[in-house]
Amino acid sequence: MSDIKSKVDVVIATMGNLEVVKEFLESLYPLPDQWKVYIYDSNASQIDGTKQYLVEKQKELGFTLIDDGVDSAHGLAIEKLIAKSTSPWILMLDSDAKLLDKKFYSMAESVINEQKFKVWGRVDRTSPLPDIYKTPRVKLLRTYSWNLLFERKFFIDNKLTVSPHRLEHNITKDNGARENLLIWGDTSWQLFWVSSTKDLFGRYPDDMWGCWEHKDHSTVNWRAANREQLLELRMKNSKKQ
Repeated sequence: MSDIKSKVDVVIATMGNLEVVKEFLESLYPLPDQWKVYIYDSNASQIDGTKQYLVEKQKELGFTLIDDGVDSAHGLAIEKLIAKSTSPWILMLDSDAKLLDKKFYSMAESVINEQKFKVWGRVDRTSPLPDIYKTPRVKLLRTYSWNLLFERKFFIDNKLTVSPHRLEHNITKDNGARENLLIWGDTSWQLFWVSSTKDLFGRYPDDMWGCWEHKDHSTVNWRAANREQLLELRMKNSKKQ
């Protein structure tokens, strides 16, 4: 893949779920020469061997591993990774994704070279909102947050965040009425809304999107299944601080 010239930093936050993380990480390699991987690993990875696996794989694959001893929430972990990154473009991935076809890398090269959009993703759903907004039903488009390709300069210049934050946005109800809504957003809200309002959001082509598989809620389910161990670990770590 030496013909791929664009520089891209892949940022990933891990928090346990060893077998899924293994499958994900091994699907990424080999990478294009100009691409680098940054992983933030939380304390949760201690309970199932994920942490040790990443330490061993770091020596083999050469990615940057950040482990600051803090059990950072997903959004904050991604922000720490973005702060460490240096490449012009960033690919934000969840650790329960899987790359099925490495032609994605050359496709990413193509859309970056188009220089038309600053954020690339997929908007295929509306987000559920608190019950107060369901009558009349409010439709609020959003992009999937587990796979987003964006320009680092756009993120910084617009002072964007991927941590939970309050967003003010005009929305349209089913009856056509306009309403200004304050909500808590997550990792993809600002990237999508700010880029789309500036006509700088591009939708992944079908064949590019089809290069990926996502085990939706896999990590959430893993955390739920290991809730007691995670609570014990959190209490143990809090006593050390």
